[in-house]
Amino acid sequence: MFFDAQRVHFTTTTKYVDPKSFDDAMSRPDAQLWKEAFDKEMNGLKKRNVFSVVDRPADRNPLGTTMVYKYKIDHVKNTVTRKCRLCLRGDWQKEGVDFFKYKTYSAVLNCRENRALYSLAAANHWHMFSSDITQAFTYGKLDVPLFCHPPPGFECPPGTVLGLNYCLYGAKQAPACFKGVSVEFMLSEGFTAVNDSQTVWIKRQGNSILICAWFVDDVHHCTNDLAMYRAFRKRFEKRFDLKSDDHVEVYLGNRIQHDRIKGTVTVDQEHYVLACLEKFGLARCNGVDKPIKSRLTIRDQPETVNVSDQELFRGMVGSLLYLASWTRPDIAFPVSELSRFVSNPGKPHLEAAKHVFRYLRKTINLGLVYRTSASLPDHPEIQPNVLWGYVDSDWAGCPDSRRSTSGFVFMLNGAAISWRSKRQPTVALSSAEAEFISASSMVQEVIFLRKFLTNLGFPQTAPTPVFADNETCIAWSEGSVGGSDRAKHVDLRMHFVHEAREAGHLQLHKIDSKLNGADILTKASTSPDVFADLRRRIMGH
Repeated sequence: MFFDAQRVHFTTTTKYVDPKSFDDAMSRPDAQLWKEAFDKEMNGLKKRNVFSVVDRPADRNPLGTTMVYKYKIDHVKNTVTRKCRLCLRGDWQKEGVDFFKYKTYSAVLNCRENRALYSLAAANHWHMFSSDITQAFTYGKLDVPLFCHPPPGFECPPGTVLGLNYCLYGAKQAPACFKGVSVEFMLSEGFTAVNDSQTVWIKRQGNSILICAWFVDDVHHCTNDLAMYRAFRKRFEKRFDLKSDDHVEVYLGNRIQHDRIKGTVTVDQEHYVLACLEKFGLARCNGVDKPIKSRLTIRDQPETVNVSDQELFRGMVGSLLYLASWTRPDIAFPVSELSRFVSNPGKPHLEAAKHVFRYLRKTINLGLVYRTSASLPDHPEIQPNVLWGYVDSDWAGCPDSRRSTSGFVFMLNGAAISWRSKRQPTVALSSAEAEFISASSMVQEVIFLRKFLTNLGFPQTAPTPVFADNETCIAWSEGSVGGSDRAKHVDLRMHFVHEAREAGHLQLHKIDSKLNGADILTKASTSPDVFADLRRRIMGH
């Protein structure tokens, strides 16, 4: 199903300005809808016994609260709803009294782990579902007593305040408190954490598996056994108030098109690109074939832009970072370049950002396509559920610092699950050295991904094939230049890569530059035809 741009025209062109206060919301034509949203939030909190009306304590200063009013626009489902969220003023909290700093951190699901699950779901014909926990942070158990003022619009008797029984959004410890509740629940259900951050969990019963991936209150489920999932779902609903039990169509802003019978999963953000084009006034721009024309330089900064254009540039780069992080590895290199200039952009930088959006306008329907039948010609070891990758670098490509750019991409079942385009921290003295610096960062990623896949039940029994276009780099990885005076300044990186190869984590293979998928992550000089071919290789089209 292709996205219908006309269906979302009203949501991208209509100006929805969020109310700033209770009085602002109540003075609007849709005040009744805002009042319903306000009452829904407060009634939900009372139902869950999140707070009690208590006498103001003599030894504690009550914290402030704020009610956040937000238009929730779903560009995929073509809906606009109103949402209220009662938040604690975390900036009023005092360390050691209202919270403890070491109890505030909470990890979330990262992009590459989520994409790996999409890829495995495609190749193994899994079912996928999503759940959204209502008022999730209010399940968190407080480690210290907290008191707060009621929000405007909610009346309390004189001399009383709200005594919190559970966390509110905005509390510094709220994410960690909820994380503790989610971990406790998953352990009670017999799940095992797949990763160190305890965001991906797996449960096995014979040949049946159920995987739950948590991004705070959004949970992604993968299973090969519907009965196992349904039984878990009933217990899940008893513990938490859940919004949905849908086959995954939209998750974390990504549109998911899943054909379980054919074994394909397509992930894109076409709706988000459309919204960005409207937001930045580029909806009717002409498309281009490549996202970047040439390297950017600090020397372009004398042509400074005004304050409003600086804000426009930062907004553009932020939106592009979101796209490049989730579904568009083809723009990772230009976005990495643009990110260097967010504090003081020049006119050429603003034009370069617009150029990326023109490219997105022409390629708006592109995304990542995972499939069960994906393989690589001439490499029979690459089968379904087998990890492989590309690695590359330019040499001294940054015109300001002469640092090189590292790039790698890892593939699973036909499309990328992990990629990086990043300027190297030091100046490389040769192209081989630049390639080896890139290879050393790539090795860290391959070790992580192999462990993650093994914990999911897909052990990578053979060394992961990684394709590079520099023969010296491959020779160094095999230890054939060890101890050379010309290479001693990269000795640690050399030993690290060589040790990883000897341990069976990876094997570097030679490939032509025109076939190296990581090439578009390191340079701007690739021709449009070669760029399109490399894009197809890493995105699965």
